[in-house]
Amino acid sequence: MRYVNGNLSTDQADIRVNGSVAAGSTYRFDVSMRAPNAIDTETTYREDWQLISPSGDVIPIGNVLSVYAQIKVSARGVTVNQSTGTVALNQTLNKTVSLYAFTPPIMIGVNFPGSDLGLVITTPSGRVLTPTSDIVTSFYDGETEEYYIIDSNEEGEWNIGIIGVEVNPGGEPYEFNVTVGDRLAELTPTPTEIPIIPSDIPTDPPTTVPEPTTVILFGIGLIGGILALKKMLKK
Repeated sequence: MRYVNGNLSTDQADIRVNGSVAAGSTYRFDVSMRAPNAIDTETTYREDWQLISPSGDVIPIGNVLSVYAQIKVSARGVTVNQSTGTVALNQTLNKTVSLYAFTPPIMIGVNFPGSDLGLVITTPSGRVLTPTSDIVTSFYDGETEEYYIIDSNEEGEWNIGIIGVEVNPGGEPYEFNVTVGDRLAELTPTPTEIPIIPSDIPTDPPTTVPEPTTVILFGIGLIGGILALKKMLKK
C-alpha cells in the first residue's frame, strides 16, 4: 500500500505485504491514523492510498485506483479553562474547573513536548473516572497528549490532577485545556465502514496487472486510528 495524499495517517511510509497471498485468501493492511484537531468551522479531511505491484504499477481496486479514509470534524467547542505550567517527576498538580449551565460533552486534555503525563479526573459528585468509565466516550494517551471526552452534564467543581509519570529532571512543560460543546462527533471517524468511491485518479487499469475483485475497508480506529484493508484476490 502506498500513500497518495491527505493528512490523517501518522506515517506515510509504504506498507509491504509480508509473505505470499494465495488466490482467494485475504490480507490485512493497517494504517495508523489520528483524528484532526477541531477548528472554528466544520471541516472534512480525507486520505487516499493505492495498492502497488512490485514493478511499481498501480493495482486497481474494483474499478478505481485508490481507497480512502474520510473524517468530518465538527467545529471546536468552547474553551472554559486553559493554563500552562511545568510538572516534576511524580508530582501531581491539581486543577479545579467550575462547570455550570453548559452543553456536553466535556473534553479535558493535557499537551506536552514528549515526556509522559497523566490525568486523574474527579467529578463534582466525587467519582474518579477511568478510561473505561461509562460516561467516558473517548480516551487518548499519546506521545505528546492525553485527553478524555466525557458525556456528562454534571454541574459543579470538577477536579483534575496532572501527574508527572515520566519526566526529565528539569520538569515537563504542559498546556491544560477544558472545553465543552459539540466535540463528540469530531473524534469518531466517519463512516464506520468506508465505501470505495472513485477518486480523481484516472481509472484505466494497467493491462499487465490482474484486477482484484473485492476490497472491504472495515474500520478506522480513533485518535491513533486504524485503517484496516481486507483484500480478496480471485484467479
